Amino acid sequence: IIFLPNNPVKLFYQLTKLLAATKAGHSNTYNQVNAILQRLLELKLITTDKYKKVLSKYFPTKRLS
Repeated sequence: IIFLPNNPVKLFYQLTKLLAATKAGHSNTYNQVNAILQRLLELKLITTDKYKKVLSKYFPTKRLS
């Protein structure tokens, strides 16, 4: 179990670190990235379009619903 920070700044910081790790070749970050993006979406800090764009850019083989 990984707990996400409640602070939006910390969420964005954690997201940035995970996306950098993904870009560097780590493939086990999808669930964490998705959870953070969903939380940011719930807080209305990102749009649905941005959510989908980030996932499709960093995880092109995953199906988005």
